[in-house]
Amino acid sequence: MDVSLKGELDGIKAASLIKNLNIPVIFLTAYKNRSFMEKAKEADPYGYVLKPFDDQELRLNIDMALNKHAQIMKLEEIIKETPVPLFYINKNHEVVFWNKAMEKLSGTPVKEIVGTDNHWQPFYDTKRPCMADLLVENQIQLIYELYSSKVNRTEDSCCTEEFCPKLHKGVIISYKASLIKNTRGETIGAVEIVDVK
Repeated sequence: MDVSLKGELDGIKAASLIKNLNIPVIFLTAYKNRSFMEKAKEADPYGYVLKPFDDQELRLNIDMALNKHAQIMKLEEIIKETPVPLFYINKNHEVVFWNKAMEKLSGTPVKEIVGTDNHWQPFYDTKRPCMADLLVENQIQLIYELYSSKVNRTEDSCCTEEFCPKLHKGVIISYKASLIKNTRGETIGAVEIVDVK
């Protein structure tokens, strides 16, 4: 994907839309500055190729991107089929992943929840952050305030049990949330496991 496109969409916006189709994107660009790289991260590309480039470099980057994408798809398939209900949000609090067990537990279909910030709806009557949201925002004190039970915390995760009157006409739920970080140690989202006790 060339970063400079004619028309209303630039390459970064186009890549963000294409990513929703499960297609890996590599940026082709002449830009080397840090501000561009920070903006380009939002599209979560599989790599960057700087102009001018040679065919061998481009082929190598494409092969690496396709291999990485295939591995991610295999991992997602494993997680999708796991019997443990879980969801994953990005740092913008949008649901990226909602597995089948979570769909069954919550009664909320995958197609209705992915891409939204409505992951709170199966558990609460009014909009409020889930534990994963609070971890992403580093609002640890609010976790202790919103969850009445004892919260166990490590550096990047929290867990507790709490009565949930909305789900299945009232059940005790175990909430476990952990930050997801990239290879540079930056928070890119959080995963939350929700299990009925």
